[in-house]
Amino acid sequence: MLKSEVRLSAEKVAELLSDEFTEYCSSGKIYNYKKGNFIDSEDNNSVQIWEIKDCSIDILAGNIILAKYKPIKHNKLKDKKICSIRSSIWKYVKIN
Repeated sequence: MLKSEVRLSAEKVAELLSDEFTEYCSSGKIYNYKKGNFIDSEDNNSVQIWEIKDCSIDILAGNIILAKYKPIKHNKLKDKKICSIRSSIWKYVKIN
């Protein structure tokens, strides 16, 4: 999800997210994914490098995890870094 080619591909996004996926963005926007969507962002056309720091996973149930991490966005054009502290709950679902 950190790569533009993934975020801009409805097929690749559908491989990773269920129709029940909801994201609470750092901007305050709530994003409810629906099949066929791609992740559009005003940043998709800028030169960025993403880095993940301090990643850890807690098992909540047999097929459910809590991922905790710090995504750092390096924007080479603006010569700045943006860091946040994030967590997300993921459920493994086998697709036939």
